[in-house]
Amino acid sequence: MSKLLNRTSLRWLLKHPWQFWLSVAGIALGVAIIVAIDIANGSAERAFRLSMNTVAGKATHHIISASGQIPDSIYRNIRLTPGTGDLAPVIEEYAVHDAEEKRIYQLLGLDIFAEAQFRDYLNFTDSSFTGNLGIFLLGRNTILVSGNSSLAGLYKSREPVRFIINGKEHEFTVAGLIAAKKDDTSLENVIIMDIASAAAVTGRNGYIDYVNTILPDKESEKYITSLLPEGYSIERSSARSRTAEQMLEAFTINLTALSLLALIVGIFLIYNSISFSVVQRKQQTGILRCIGVTSQEIFGLIIKESLIIGAAGTVIGLLLGYILSTRLVELIAQSINDLYFVVTVTEIHTDPLLIAKGAAAGMIATLLSALHPAWRASRIPPAHSLIRSSQETGVTGKLKLFTLAGILLLASGVIILLLPVNFIWLSYAGILPVILGFAALTPPLIVYTHRLVAPVMKRLFGLTGSIASGSMVRNISRTWIAIAALSVAVSASIGVGTMVSSFRTTVTEWLSSRLRADLYISAPSLVSRKIDGTLPESLPVKLKDASFTRDMNFFREITIRQDEKQYRLLGVSMGKESYTGYRFKGGDPEDIWEKFHNGEILITEPFAFRHDLEAGDELMLKTSSGEKNFRVAGIYYDYASDEGLISMDYNHFKRHWSVNGISGIALFLNNGADTDETASYIRNLSSDGQQFLIRTNKFLRESSIEIFDRTFLIAKALQLLAIIVAFAGILSSFMSVQLERGRELGIMRANGFLPRQIFGILTMQTSLMGLISGLLAIPLGTILAWVLVFIINKRSFGWTMQFTPVPSILLEGVVLALLAALIAGIYPGLKMASASPAAALRSE
Repeated sequence: MSKLLNRTSLRWLLKHPWQFWLSVAGIALGVAIIVAIDIANGSAERAFRLSMNTVAGKATHHIISASGQIPDSIYRNIRLTPGTGDLAPVIEEYAVHDAEEKRIYQLLGLDIFAEAQFRDYLNFTDSSFTGNLGIFLLGRNTILVSGNSSLAGLYKSREPVRFIINGKEHEFTVAGLIAAKKDDTSLENVIIMDIASAAAVTGRNGYIDYVNTILPDKESEKYITSLLPEGYSIERSSARSRTAEQMLEAFTINLTALSLLALIVGIFLIYNSISFSVVQRKQQTGILRCIGVTSQEIFGLIIKESLIIGAAGTVIGLLLGYILSTRLVELIAQSINDLYFVVTVTEIHTDPLLIAKGAAAGMIATLLSALHPAWRASRIPPAHSLIRSSQETGVTGKLKLFTLAGILLLASGVIILLLPVNFIWLSYAGILPVILGFAALTPPLIVYTHRLVAPVMKRLFGLTGSIASGSMVRNISRTWIAIAALSVAVSASIGVGTMVSSFRTTVTEWLSSRLRADLYISAPSLVSRKIDGTLPESLPVKLKDASFTRDMNFFREITIRQDEKQYRLLGVSMGKESYTGYRFKGGDPEDIWEKFHNGEILITEPFAFRHDLEAGDELMLKTSSGEKNFRVAGIYYDYASDEGLISMDYNHFKRHWSVNGISGIALFLNNGADTDETASYIRNLSSDGQQFLIRTNKFLRESSIEIFDRTFLIAKALQLLAIIVAFAGILSSFMSVQLERGRELGIMRANGFLPRQIFGILTMQTSLMGLISGLLAIPLGTILAWVLVFIINKRSFGWTMQFTPVPSILLEGVVLALLAALIAGIYPGLKMASASPAAALRSE
């Protein structure tokens, strides 16, 4: 019997290819989005880990300084102390190669004689090295690169290569090649210099960044720590990778959660398609039951078919996901570079676990969506096999149950969302019952909407209008799933669009209040929201008394690494004109500024959120003279970084941290001063080739918004793909409904209805379904936007944002649903309008 059932199932799938492939498409797109996001995220994270491993080598720990730099004398004293073991100084910087579309390389300044225990690839005694070690050590600006690097060809040609480092251009010569395994890409973007030469080109003469060491046990760690002066400490070499993972955690979780939205819409699609196949085969199912097929076998038959669909969709989705990831990884890498740190992704990494996760998601989604239709098919009594209305009666007779289920699901979602926890996945879990609750309310809303629009449709379009609106209720078992799927997809578009618009409005207003200076001067930086390079401390002195200067602010930014965490600290010197650009969460601004100038710190809202701090609390920071506690004077709103920032008065900052240079200047010009002439004057102040990045107020605002828009490109792409999935679903549903009504439409043709009238009925019905979908999407989309703004965003990043629903976005959602439904209804409408009445009534 099982072979016969399998052949029956196969014959069914072959006779309905469009239904099969539309279902496959729904799962394939859902799986593809999940896999693409995971592969792109995984590739970016792996690239960063490889970069960190290359930097650390075999080092177990780093000796670091609170100021970020270690004087050569400190390193020398430690090294000459007996019992300190293997130590190796490191200078680390980024170099931009202009000739390769600004490709970023990692510059490592190393003492190669101290590196034997740390890096196997720096073994100059075997065939792993090609080149002249003497030229590398004694030559000017000589470098080593990997044999796999795109720069390797310059070794033989002896052509110079130019890099921009900290805003200055330098010319280098490739003096040797480091052998690399064929598939090893860890050194592709690394250039190695002798540490003395690296100090010269990076502006670190007399300083190093940190010291690598190998500490086998706690006793060794304690011994080295005891030798360190105040302001110096030891951290594990893995700490930087963990810090980066923590920084990216909320970013990657939010992307993954958005990708699941398309799969949710795909589940609606599979449910709809399998439910339709059950209805189409009611007569066949009844006959099978009459000849002895059990309900369990019918259940198994439907599940098998579903798994075939799921397997096909999953395989296609995995392939499509890989293709999508090649483009998506560029967007994700760009967002990471804009917001967090420098990462260069040179290859797509496909982790078997990620592929397994995508495959499991596709198969589980298919199985879940098939359980109810399969159970329903197995419960059909043979006597009901020819009664089509029984299913519609089943839905319309349970409207109160649908309403109750919808209300309970919405209530459970609200309860989950309001739980006072910062677990992001739980917040997203609360969105699911809200979506399902709205879906459950769709059947009663269709019935109530029909009661409202039926008289209007009859008055406007006569009998055809009445039939069009009535058929939506008569076929409610098909139409409600299609309407729910489209409304969920459109609501996602409204929700994400409103969230992005709210965030954009908040950031725009914040930029308008904060960016009050006329010109902003800094060294070029590779991370858009951080300033890595420095300017000479003499520059503010030269600008302060210039004829065009009305007022001036300047600051120094450093990164403090302590307790396996990373803090960004700004030492700020600013006049009272800039005070109005700061909005505090509480407290008297005058009192806060007085405390600030007396040595207390200001922290941003995200920093306070991440570290659970309030105004008046104390924060311990490692300074150049040891650990010190700083009281929080106030918390201010800031949208420059979700990591958070600490601000301190510049004079107090200089007392606690021994650093040179400044990071940026904000210049207020006198009335009548020309910005272009001023910028040209400032550039001419550079005597050593230092590049100045000089931006006007307007340009900085526009570039900040451009970065903002670029960051949300991924969300918009996922939003579009979810709508494509929903479009496939509603096309499937409309074809299902219309083709199933073949006999009804044949009778109408036999009674004198013209093809154009049949087409009009069908297009009116699909348009009405699209309109209802769009209207239902407005409240659901607004709720999703509210949740994203006030719950997901707050728990992910700690930002307080305005909630600004935009009427045009709501209208676009309705129009989108209407157009999607109208386009999806054209083909089945034309097909049924041109069908022969005789063929439709042949069974009569």
